[in-house]
Amino acid sequence: MLSQIGELLQSNTEFNLEETIKFYPILKIEKKSFSGSIIAKAVIRGGFKYKNIDIKDLFAITEDFPIGIDRLDNLTEIIKDNNYEGIGIRMNDKLFSLLSEASEIARKNCGRIAKPSEWLVILLSSKNLEKLKIQKCHAETFKAHSDQAWTAYKIIALSGPSIKNYILSN
Repeated sequence: MLSQIGELLQSNTEFNLEETIKFYPILKIEKKSFSGSIIAKAVIRGGFKYKNIDIKDLFAITEDFPIGIDRLDNLTEIIKDNNYEGIGIRMNDKLFSLLSEASEIARKNCGRIAKPSEWLVILLSSKNLEKLKIQKCHAETFKAHSDQAWTAYKIIALSGPSIKNYILSN
């Protein structure tokens, strides 16, 4: 399953992420004000499940699971304009230590999808070839950086539609 998202994230074709990993809230959502291309903004707290199994339980050896991705406690935004829809997650300390180096390399070599550098942004859907090329380059950078960064990136990407639905419905 995680390899399939890897292939999708590294493609240059139009895509729309399907909801495969679900975000499960553990505390009430905190909605924030927003404007411009941000269609929703909230602090979310919860974990990830695949077919009602805690995502970290899918890994045979606990050490294989990236530290910092078992639970989210992050400011999150749903971003949309004429060219794309995406999810932005402001990296907390754990995510920052796991993903910041790969994210910095990706922004330097590929360009920025949206948001400042302390945010991880993943496209949920797009028809814009330029944005798709940037997304592909980001995915390839995370994949090349480390197994843990790549796994965390894919988990966040797969849960993006679930996070979006949670924020918009609450």
